[in-house]
Amino acid sequence: LHMLVDGSIMPPVPVVSARTSTITGEAVIGGDGLSSSIAAASIIAKQTRDSIMIELDAAYPGYGWASNMGYGTKAHQEGLAALGVTPHHRKSYKPIQRILDAQSG
Repeated sequence: LHMLVDGSIMPPVPVVSARTSTITGEAVIGGDGLSSSIAAASIIAKQTRDSIMIELDAAYPGYGWASNMGYGTKAHQEGLAALGVTPHHRKSYKPIQRILDAQSG
């Protein structure tokens, strides 16, 4: 197997079985414009992300996830200020770190 990744960095491929130990790969800058496989994977990933955001919007109303898809819009920032951080927010994201730091004192 040979994996193509859109971008400039090839992430490490985890070895989960004898079959995956033979996976090779390459990073392709602008890959979604050069490879139909990368373009298709990009579309599937975006649709999957959008579906997850719609589900999160139903489970955690007030953040506007169905409309902002998790981006730090004004409405999303207001939701964070009013409702706090959920288990689904990226803790590595600086604005989330600031909120968590403020809460911990």
